[in-house]
Amino acid sequence: MLSVVYELIIMNRYIYTILLIILGRTISVGCTCSIQTLGELRKSELKNSQLILIADVLPTTGQSQTYKVKILEILKGEAADSILTGKILSSCSHFPSEGRWIIYARDLKDGAIEIRQCGLSRPILNPDRGPFIKRYLITDRVKSLKRAQRDLQHEIDILRRRKMNQHKT
Repeated sequence: MLSVVYELIIMNRYIYTILLIILGRTISVGCTCSIQTLGELRKSELKNSQLILIADVLPTTGQSQTYKVKILEILKGEAADSILTGKILSSCSHFPSEGRWIIYARDLKDGAIEIRQCGLSRPILNPDRGPFIKRYLITDRVKSLKRAQRDLQHEIDILRRRKMNQHKT
């Protein structure tokens, strides 16, 4: 009887271990982005982003899960300060590299911003390095970059016109 109980305990340990491994792998996989056209992604980001801005991502120190951005231009929304803190809030958060970015921020929490991996936030100098990179997978890097820069400039122009029209009304 005791050996049967002991075997059940051992078997349950194996089952729990296997379940933990499976769940752990599922959770650690992270974010999966749905494939969308650039137009669909623009509409979604415009609707769901509380703040859209052009900003300089400042250098970070250490192994921080936060970063700072200095706002240069607000294209949508309002900010309480000219320097905001960005946070990694989930596996779908994106940690931007240093430099000038267009940032679509969702989930403003505690005055902080979150940049989502699957969004349109991207560096202005290399706008082909974004979530919809498949659009720019051309063997010629120069053509890819030019197309991405054209798309980004068009997007910024649309956002500026939208902002101006809202101020007129």
